[in-house]
Amino acid sequence: MTKKAILSIADLKRMAAVANSEGVTVELEREGAIIRVMPFHPPQVSTEESGEAELARWIANNEARKQREANAAAVPPVKTQRAVRARIAEPARAEMSEADRIRERLAVESFSARKQSNRRKKPQ
Repeated sequence: MTKKAILSIADLKRMAAVANSEGVTVELEREGAIIRVMPFHPPQVSTEESGEAELARWIANNEARKQREANAAAVPPVKTQRAVRARIAEPARAEMSEADRIRERLAVESFSARKQSNRRKKPQ
């Protein structure tokens, strides 16, 4: 038979939880063996200076977030290619003459008329 373990995994986990939460080294002696569990991170020392630095960092992050939100609100997201083309074409369309606008409208109408005439009629 194998020898029983000095310490169970559950005991080690409990010791590690205490070591991490309290920032101390937990030491246990069993059968002449010393088992030490140390915290993973050193304890956090709170000082007035670190609080001021944290506040400054929070203010900077908050200002950056507000700027990103303002930029996102200024330009609405474009959903389709048609909307992109319309947005790009608007300034050019403003400079078009009345004759050009009529030609463009007639071209669109004739295209849609050809497209509808090519459709097969459903049998009734």
